[in-house]
Amino acid sequence: MISDRSTVLDSLRELYQFGVVDYSMFGAMLILSAACGIYFGFFKRAKGSSAATPDSSNVDSDNQAPKTVEPAEISKINSPFGSSTIVEYLLGSRKLKAFPVAMSLVAGYISGVTIIGTPAEIYNYGTQYWLIVVPIVLTGFAVCTVYLPVFCSLKLNSSYEYLELRFNRHVRSIASLMFVIDQGGIKAVVFTDAWQVVVMFISVVVVIVIGTIGIGGLDVVWDRSEKGGRIDFFNLNPSMYERQTFWAVLIGGFFYWTSFNSVNQTMVQRYMSLPNLRTARLSIAMFTVAIGVFVSVCCYAGLLLYGKYYDCDPATVGLVTTNDQLFPHYVMESVGHLSGMPGLFIAGVFGAALSSMSVILNSVSAVLLEDVLRGMFRVNPSPLKANIFVRC
Repeated sequence: MISDRSTVLDSLRELYQFGVVDYSMFGAMLILSAACGIYFGFFKRAKGSSAATPDSSNVDSDNQAPKTVEPAEISKINSPFGSSTIVEYLLGSRKLKAFPVAMSLVAGYISGVTIIGTPAEIYNYGTQYWLIVVPIVLTGFAVCTVYLPVFCSLKLNSSYEYLELRFNRHVRSIASLMFVIDQGGIKAVVFTDAWQVVVMFISVVVVIVIGTIGIGGLDVVWDRSEKGGRIDFFNLNPSMYERQTFWAVLIGGFFYWTSFNSVNQTMVQRYMSLPNLRTARLSIAMFTVAIGVFVSVCCYAGLLLYGKYYDCDPATVGLVTTNDQLFPHYVMESVGHLSGMPGLFIAGVFGAALSSMSVILNSVSAVLLEDVLRGMFRVNPSPLKANIFVRC
């Protein structure tokens, strides 16, 4: 009996293999990501000079406000890099467009864990988590009305510069070091993120559309999920021992994502790459809608998984050993016979991971330069040396 079961499992695992087209899709994603970073980092030059920004290195004491750097002080230099000023490299000269920045914000929010973990969460514990889209919308409103006006009026390079203006440079130094320890230029990050989001979205949507058609339609998915007790949006139990409740998702989700989207350097740096408050608000609105749709798609994928496996859990027969393997297993089983589809899905997952890492690395370079080197140690490198520093 055990021998027969092992034989079946081995046969299934051999069936779920990548083909040449799948590897090509995955390789193309990696090559395009690298090419985008090289192009914007070393070849693409911005037209015109960047706007004036507060320079933290010109602060004379803990309580004095930074002087404003004049355009002449940050004019272009002879540089082997595509971005010839620090403002251009870190903030895209504050001339980026709303849509690509919004997609970059989505990429910063979405990770490989979101794509793989969210369907597994819904599959195992129901739809209560789906309500996270409500605090996401509320967070977008809070950021637009409370935080963006402050950051846009100050035109900061780093969110931690505000702490020096509000308190003193010691508070700024501590906060920036905590960020660096915890965690291509901004143009490369933004435009790479933008197309990676498209790959992520297409990969997940194609899988769930094919899966829904194959299972018999939306009504079948919903009916099986409802009979299995997976449809639950209003668990009002106030117990803190519940995994997901209405109150935890709405209240906890709002404060958590407001803290992340409002003052986190990875988000603020992209807000500051936009030319004005109106464009920044438009980008936040696009981001809010896009992230709500994407999270909803991932949550529906969880219901689709339950509709497929409602009478035969893959974990019980040893096809998967962890929850994170569930969605990839479903992809291979449902669309694995379509050449290129598994590769597209894995490209989407890796694209999500790469976009998250690229945002973090670019933000860390900004914090190291503005808050640690200039803010804490009062070292003001030349434009060329600063360009080299943020790339190393």
